[in-house]
Amino acid sequence: MSNADTRAALKRAGIDPDAIHCNNAVFWFPNLWAYSKLAAKRIAKLYGDSASTNQQREGAKVVLGYLVRTVYQELAPHNFGVMPIKGRTYTDKAGKRHPLLLFRSGVTFHSAEARSCLRTLLGAGHVRHVVNLYDGTFPLGDLIEREARIAHEAGATHHDERTVRSQWRALIKRPEGYTKHHDAAMKQVARIINEQVLAPGGKAPRGNIRIHCGGGMHRTGMVFGVIQRCINKASPREVQSTYRRHTAYSTTKPTGYEKLNERFIREFDCSLLRGASKQAK
Repeated sequence: MSNADTRAALKRAGIDPDAIHCNNAVFWFPNLWAYSKLAAKRIAKLYGDSASTNQQREGAKVVLGYLVRTVYQELAPHNFGVMPIKGRTYTDKAGKRHPLLLFRSGVTFHSAEARSCLRTLLGAGHVRHVVNLYDGTFPLGDLIEREARIAHEAGATHHDERTVRSQWRALIKRPEGYTKHHDAAMKQVARIINEQVLAPGGKAPRGNIRIHCGGGMHRTGMVFGVIQRCINKASPREVQSTYRRHTAYSTTKPTGYEKLNERFIREFDCSLLRGASKQAK
């Protein structure tokens, strides 16, 4: 979804696009992992090369986490998107019905600011439930905990997948484990969609929903793509286009695109979702 498409979707829902201070920027720096491995190797030498290959790899993950955090802090890419969920509505306090919107993004660093992406979504965007999908190793915990406090202060609810630790993303990240674990991963994604998007807390939504992971690419991309395909009945081409845009997809350079993510969306059993048919495209 382009910036123009995002603005159009907001207008159709009666939301002023200029009141939402989230951007569509998405970045992928392939050299970060290479630098992280070099840094871990040099750090190991400071301690007499006593670290094993596996320990150096784990050290590289730590370095990578802080490099990625720096990117989020300094460049503030939100990787923002939105779509209405077909056939779903919420009723506001005045008794008026509205189309249910699903907002997506990466983690946002400056959420405490008065005109931040998060605060404007909670205000002008009528978001009443925020879902953190990120349960990986990057040092983002303080940002997630801050967003939970801000959401609660605004009268919204918050769900943190770190408390569940299903690790479904890791289960299907590598080809060697995909076939073995994809059923288990599907059940976890169905749980998230059924319990956190379609019926937060087991109740009808009180307002719009915002989901995010770290960069808004993989966990968010798969959850969003499954809803887009299974509930909205979007065409395969539209689902693919949306997923790829949010991974900074390019045919000429490395990006965040992961082929197995697209396969997971395509093969997801739609009958696991409430109100979705198995015959989705």
